[in-house]
Amino acid sequence: MAYKSFNVQQVFAIPSLNILCDRLINFNSDLFLTGAAATMINGDATVAATRAVIFITSDKILFSSLKNELPKLWAGAAIISLSDRYLIDIYNLKLEIWLSTKSIVSTTVDGIKTQATNDIPSNLL
Repeated sequence: MAYKSFNVQQVFAIPSLNILCDRLINFNSDLFLTGAAATMINGDATVAATRAVIFITSDKILFSSLKNELPKLWAGAAIISLSDRYLIDIYNLKLEIWLSTKSIVSTTVDGIKTQATNDIPSNLL
């Protein structure tokens, strides 16, 4: 069954952003929402605009495979590959995927897997 929690929960006000997030999680569920959006979903911050939707993983193999898979997943996206993150711009929507050097402490809220607020790196907030 396809993952569709972002779309069903209408996590973001922009429907296409929810669909993009669901497509990413359908590709691999070992990615966790992090950053300001995760703190809001975790109930630790008020709803506000975020600069980008950020996902994180500690799986180096998954992270490496994304270099080839992201262009297939989101044809037409502008993707910048750095050693520890991917910056994605598609339809003027900004997503990031980060590689963590430590294990991810996670939680699940209404079907959305997030990084625990206390574990989110300050540079992602």
